[in-house]
Amino acid sequence: GTKKFPLSKLLKAAFQDMMKIVLDKRPSPVELGLSYQGHGAWADGSLFEGVIVKKDAVELLGSTTKQLGKTLGVMNFGGNCAEGRWKMLETTHPFATMITA
Repeated sequence: GTKKFPLSKLLKAAFQDMMKIVLDKRPSPVELGLSYQGHGAWADGSLFEGVIVKKDAVELLGSTTKQLGKTLGVMNFGGNCAEGRWKMLETTHPFATMITA
C-alpha cells in the first residue's frame, strides 16, 4: 500500500490536481498523452522511475481517463530503460489508445 510510499500518494494527488487545472482550461482536448524521459523502474505499471507505485499509478490513470471521458491518446515509455515489459503494458493498456515502449 501507499503507507510505505508517502511520496507516491503525494505525487498522485499533485497530478490529479494538475489534470483538473488542465481540463478546466481545456475541457475537451482532442487528444491528451503522457510521455516522460528517464530511467525505468520495476516495469510493473508504476510511473516516474517507480516513484508513483503501481497501485497509485492505476488510480491516477483511472481518474485521469474518467475525467477525460476517454483513454489517453498515447503513453510513451520509449525513452525509459526497462519499462517496455509485459507487466507494464498489462497494467497500463486500459488507459491509452497507443503505448510505445
